[in-house]
Amino acid sequence: MDEVEIYKELGTYERHFNQMQNVCRSLASTWLLATFTGIGYIFQRTSALYGGIGVRPAASLIALAGGTGIFLLWIIDVMVYHKLLVAVAKESEKLELNHGLPQVRQAMAKAVLSKFLGVKLFARTKISLFYGFPALFLSIIALFCLLNADSAEKSPALDVAISAWLALLATCVGIILSATREPNREAIGRNGGGGIGSRS
Repeated sequence: MDEVEIYKELGTYERHFNQMQNVCRSLASTWLLATFTGIGYIFQRTSALYGGIGVRPAASLIALAGGTGIFLLWIIDVMVYHKLLVAVAKESEKLELNHGLPQVRQAMAKAVLSKFLGVKLFARTKISLFYGFPALFLSIIALFCLLNADSAEKSPALDVAISAWLALLATCVGIILSATREPNREAIGRNGGGGIGSRS
């Protein structure tokens, strides 16, 4: 197989991984809206009990489930498909550099790189923020609902379970947001940061 055919095949892989990432982000958006819908439904029934659980603890559990789902989608998107996409894109960039092809990958890497308050925002940074902020917001909602639950709604076992889950979700949010500060060292590319690694 010659280099042109390999280049085409790599482009096919890139489109596939990019499409899978888009599916993950669509699912995350849908999951977030479904979580808000569930919380709204819970608060419409201010006197209801859900399996013996009061309104605010039930809303807290829904928020925690929503945040956990977003974290799991982040793992699939950023830690799996994005890494596969970057690996394929690097090979495509090598072919572009070595065979006089249009420098599409370098141009894409430069286009996606931006700055906010002097901080470089790579593609991975922006993707992680897309997941991190909703998960953080749902964690805050879960904590608010737990702290504002009436004494009649509370039970020691449930409070411990929700608190443990909240601590776990807070750790997950920390993992997502810390990933925004881990650009690939190859981001400082041959042209002052325009290398393909700036996608990571």
